[in-house]
Amino acid sequence: NRLVPRPGLAGAMLRVGIDQASFSLAFTYGAMTLLLSLSAGKFQPPSAADYWDVCVSNWMVWPAAQLLIYSAVPPDLQLLAVNLVSFFWNMYLSTKDGAAAGE
Repeated sequence: NRLVPRPGLAGAMLRVGIDQASFSLAFTYGAMTLLLSLSAGKFQPPSAADYWDVCVSNWMVWPAAQLLIYSAVPPDLQLLAVNLVSFFWNMYLSTKDGAAAGE
């Protein structure tokens, strides 16, 4: 909220846009590479198909969750709300990476 102090839905959309354009793609690739590499015991980046599948899933979950959180959740509870969504998102990533590592 400090970087984008605009309130309401317009501010939420701006914050979500910045996050999705700058952070989510690199973070998703890094998280998938880390999880795959840890389970394989060697450096293993995700396949393009698996990465794309997770990115599409990311775009289906996170923008809606972030819009809801940034526009409806009080600022002092936003971190808790994001962590709750992250918990379930990371479980999804772990199962997706586990399935990819088993192929």
